[in-house]
Amino acid sequence: MAKTVASFVAFCAVALSSAQLYHLTDLGTLNAGYQSWPLGINDSGQVTGLSYTNGFGTLRPFIWSGGVMSDLDPAGFGTGQGLAINGNGLTVGTEDSLGGFVGTTGSFTTIPGINGGSVTPLAINASGLVAGFMNNPGFGATPFLFSGGNTQFLPTFGFASLALGVNDSGAAVGYAVVGPPNNAFHAVAWSGNSISDLGTLGGAQSFGQAINNSGTIVGFSDIAGNGAFHACSWSNGSVVDLGTLGGTNSSAQAVNSLGQIVGYSDLPGTTSAYPNYAWPSDYPSQLGQEQGDAFITINGIMKDLNSLIDSSGAGYVVQSANGISDGGQIIASALFGAFHHAVLLTPASPPTMTASSSTTTLWPPNGKTDTVTVAGQLTSAFSTIDINSGAFAVADSYGQDQPSGTFAFASDGSYTFTVGLVASRRGGDKAGRAYTITASGKTLGGQTATTSLVISVPHNQ
Repeated sequence: MAKTVASFVAFCAVALSSAQLYHLTDLGTLNAGYQSWPLGINDSGQVTGLSYTNGFGTLRPFIWSGGVMSDLDPAGFGTGQGLAINGNGLTVGTEDSLGGFVGTTGSFTTIPGINGGSVTPLAINASGLVAGFMNNPGFGATPFLFSGGNTQFLPTFGFASLALGVNDSGAAVGYAVVGPPNNAFHAVAWSGNSISDLGTLGGAQSFGQAINNSGTIVGFSDIAGNGAFHACSWSNGSVVDLGTLGGTNSSAQAVNSLGQIVGYSDLPGTTSAYPNYAWPSDYPSQLGQEQGDAFITINGIMKDLNSLIDSSGAGYVVQSANGISDGGQIIASALFGAFHHAVLLTPASPPTMTASSSTTTLWPPNGKTDTVTVAGQLTSAFSTIDINSGAFAVADSYGQDQPSGTFAFASDGSYTFTVGLVASRRGGDKAGRAYTITASGKTLGGQTATTSLVISVPHNQ
């Protein structure tokens, strides 16, 4: 007979997962509005953007925090949009009643413009340094940095320029008209009082949109021949074409400290419109123009985010990823039915699996087959468990064939199965014999977890 114990003996689980999956959270809308779009995220998972109210009523700036979407400025009026948010919850954006602003709900600072011109702040770093552009009457867009009530105008090539991103070192990125003969826009970077032309992918124009703390810049550029624009990244003086998801055009919208890049790309047979050069000043008119899917780069390869979302993404088509936190959370615009919704994609924790056995030792080694009961739990934070995916196999330290089979999970992820093992070992084998039982299960989202435990036939007791 096998030596038994009064209670199951627990063993540590080892969880293995396939490619990273994401869990989709619909951020909703303000006051029964039909559509919303997210534009900024911080490392705490707070999101800002804009939402219609009351159907297709007024477009209002929102903040989403702790699972709730709220009007960013309840005392304000008119159209507005939240454009970026830092780790302290400071938000930048525009609103009819405030103009260009920085602050938190109930405490905003209006950024002064040039001779009454408009102000569009587009980015904010950890210390509260704001980057954006102002409309300078008679000149056009003028890039600036703003902090502590002081405005610093960034250098240009003598023509209109826009700053769209700033990192924690104060380096800024955007695009600027480089002058004759074509008066084209080129992606540019600012460091201190200097401006650098980042060049293109061989086409006429390029646009820088974001920069991380390592100095990697992302955006898009015309390719040679100017027949398409592609997402690209600039680093250490070189530019890399990130390609597309099989369609014509693509654009990189954001990059985090890990170098993960997100954006949107056309699919085969689709072509997105060329973005408005001055999209930040009139962002609502650009929303929903993407014709493809959102992407993330993995090891330099562009992947369709729709293929990486667990079962929570059913019914959604994620079209444009607009931001990514250092923790890997992604904000995106998704079609749900006929309407665009702001969504948050959170890296789904891989499922974990535990196992315990009714015994850890087979004794005496009399050559008889003993029944061992294995029980445990498959746990998934987001994805539903595939109840028919249970499988087990036994490896024998003696290399002899051993049982394998399948089992079903209960709806709560618990499971039990039995396996017959022979209580025998070689007489002179002082190390004894070891059976390793490995069990596995899957979620409907495609992630797999495994766990294993060892049953021994010792040399002696």
